Amino acid sequence: MPHAQIVDAIYQSSIRYELWSETLCSIVDYVGAVAGNIVYQAPRGRGSFLIPGRMREDLNSLYLQQYAQNPYARAYGTVKPGEVVLGNTMVDVAAVERSSFYTDICMPQNIHNQLFMAHASLHTSQEA
Repeated sequence: MPHAQIVDAIYQSSIRYELWSETLCSIVDYVGAVAGNIVYQAPRGRGSFLIPGRMREDLNSLYLQQYAQNPYARAYGTVKPGEVVLGNTMVDVAAVERSSFYTDICMPQNIHNQLFMAHASLHTSQEA
């Protein structure tokens, strides 16, 4: 899908929620990634959510139930809206690779790094 069509798909998805997964898959293909998602890491006491783009459905629930507070998520909390940051520059990669989060979520999906882009509407302090 050409760049202009992807941008149009993003705008359409902002109006029609059900288009997000397909749009994320188009973005994933365009940039040559394995998968992508939109994640809201909720402050304590609120509900996190995940919109998958070629992520394993059976692992999405596990992620939200057990791994929403993983090293990448904590690092993501420091990214300012509008910045784009490579996740492995913000975490101890060796420690992540020894974790159950990596074994249960990352390894089965061939995820070895993450690209973070914080959007102001989904970005709140995890301390709140």
